[in-house]
Amino acid sequence: MGTRLSALLLGRGLLERRWQRSRGLVRLAALALAVAYCMALAGTNVVSAADNPNLTISAAGPFVFSQKTINIDAGTTVKWTALGTAPHTITADGCGDAAAGACTFDSGLTTLLRGGSDRSSYEFRFNNPGVYAYFCRIHGAPGGVGQAGTVVVGAGGAPAIQRHLHHG
Repeated sequence: MGTRLSALLLGRGLLERRWQRSRGLVRLAALALAVAYCMALAGTNVVSAADNPNLTISAAGPFVFSQKTINIDAGTTVKWTALGTAPHTITADGCGDAAAGACTFDSGLTTLLRGGSDRSSYEFRFNNPGVYAYFCRIHGAPGGVGQAGTVVVGAGGAPAIQRHLHHG
């Protein structure tokens, strides 16, 4: 019986050490994410509603937005304009991955943005503070993969459902 008890205690000790190590890795990953987020915001300016920011989409691959991260005041309308003839969308991460939050805005797949077309731009008004990650459904994916960007409204905070103005 003493051998069984020793084996059980040894097994428990190994599990506890693995648990402590995994908690440490989670903390390290969270710290790395926070540092990356702060570095992404470094050197960016807050754009006021009067500035009417216009982000462009590069004309040739690899396709990118003219700014990866933009900081704006609440109530600002952001406009994305496609250069070149490649098709694009402007899609909140939550539209492609429910785990990423709400589907707050999406330019849609039925009529894609293309430079020189009737639909070369898309606008969205950000009324509520929050961090809004977005991507192109054709050249990116939720989570900052490929053609993707972030709009930080006010001081950040949890995004709320937004009202879509129009797509021009």
